Amino acid sequence: MGAKYSFFLKEMYRFTLEELLDKKIDLQTTDNTLLFAVPEGNLSSSIIAIP
Repeated sequence: MGAKYSFFLKEMYRFTLEELLDKKIDLQTTDNTLLFAVPEGNLSSSIIAIP
């Protein structure tokens, strides 16, 4: 993935998930992976990686 396409996907997933879940989503990108953490409770969160 290129840098611009990675940024585009990150923002698209962030916007979509925040609208659907009504929660703040933490997204991070690496050279070939998009990581996002979805808060579940007070202190826990699920981390999902999309290679």
